[in-house]
Amino acid sequence: MNSGSPPLVDWDHLGALVGDWDSEMVEIFEEFLASASEDLAGLQVLDAEPEKVRQLAHRLKGSSGNFGFAALYATAAEIERQAQEGRMAADLIRLASEQFKAAREEVRRQWKSARKPS
Repeated sequence: MNSGSPPLVDWDHLGALVGDWDSEMVEIFEEFLASASEDLAGLQVLDAEPEKVRQLAHRLKGSSGNFGFAALYATAAEIERQAQEGRMAADLIRLASEQFKAAREEVRRQWKSARKPS
């Protein structure tokens, strides 16, 4: 990753949102993960339909931004922009999927290590 690339996860943003990961926040976060996963699957299927891709990318951009998935947010924004121009973004859709999986695993690792009893 070069210095101009956003981080995989914006920990300050995520930390401000989730606080101490109470059960309600864990449930909301899991809902985000499920929704983002569905959106990414939809993007892969709809790659030939720019308006539907734009809509899904817009939703993914918003939700990933809300949860501090910074790299995914930037990629979803670019997918949305390209779809608005009628261009296909298959390479970016694959990248978004990889970013989502990596960010999800990084957050889960951090959450588990924070939950270990001392």
